[in-house]
Amino acid sequence: MLKANNITNCLWILVLSILVSILICFIIKIIFKKLGIIDVPNKRSSHVEPVVLSGGVGFLTIFGLWTCFLLPKLVLNHLLVASSFLLLFFVSFYDDLKQISSKVRFFVHFLVGNAFFISNIKLLSIHLLVI
Repeated sequence: MLKANNITNCLWILVLSILVSILICFIIKIIFKKLGIIDVPNKRSSHVEPVVLSGGVGFLTIFGLWTCFLLPKLVLNHLLVASSFLLLFFVSFYDDLKQISSKVRFFVHFLVGNAFFISNIKLLSIHLLVI
């Protein structure tokens, strides 16, 4: 059972993470707009106006930093998985900028999936915080 102090700390970390993510996404949106990293809609697009690409960069950056800051032993123990996620991040970002062949993207996803298998990570349960 979590103590009240731990719950308060978790909530503060959650709120801080959300606020920093919003701030980073706002900054990245401005930078990418200046750099011209936008998606012009075509007939298959779900949007009608040009939008800035890679909004997930801010969220993934904050998630990675918080994971390294709050769970450094986890990252060091699973360096293969962490580095494969980093590879997937860069390949996906590059794919937003310039088209990458589907074979290359499939191969990278295949490598990331195998990194989980090789590292023997098992998701046995998900412990949700119930308030």
